[in-house]
Amino acid sequence: MEIPHMADMRDITSNLAATALIFASISFGACLTGAVVALTVPSEKAREDWASSGLTNGSFSHFSDLMFVFTWSAICQLGVVGAAIGLYLSEAPLSPATPEHVYLALPIFLEILGIVGVIAFAQLIAVVSTISQIAVAVSARR
Repeated sequence: MEIPHMADMRDITSNLAATALIFASISFGACLTGAVVALTVPSEKAREDWASSGLTNGSFSHFSDLMFVFTWSAICQLGVVGAAIGLYLSEAPLSPATPEHVYLALPIFLEILGIVGVIAFAQLIAVVSTISQIAVAVSARR
C-alpha cells in the first residue's frame, strides 16, 4: 500500500533531478569550454602577459584567477550532480512501513539542490561573462 500523494511527489522530484542533471552537464561543458578557450585562443604573448600581470605582494596572476573561475564553476556543477543523485536516491519506493528518516531525506536533498543550484547558476553567469571578456581581450589585441 502506498501513500497517495507520494506517487505525484516522485514524478516531481524525478523531473527536478533530471532538469538539474541537464543544467549541470551544460554548465560543466561551458566551464570546460572556457578553460580551453583561455588556454588556446589567446596568443602565447597574451598568455604570458596575463600570467605575469597582477603579481604584487603575493597576489595571484590574472591568468590564475581566470583559471580559478572555470575550475571553481566546474566544481559547483559537480555539486549539483551530487545533489540530484541524492534526490533520485531519496525517492525510493515508499510504503507505510518505510522508516521515518527516509521521508526526511527528500526535503533535505530538495533544500541542498536549491542552494547548490543557485550557486551553480551564479557561477554559470560568471563563466559566460568571463568567456565574453576573453573574447574582447583577444580581439582588442588583434
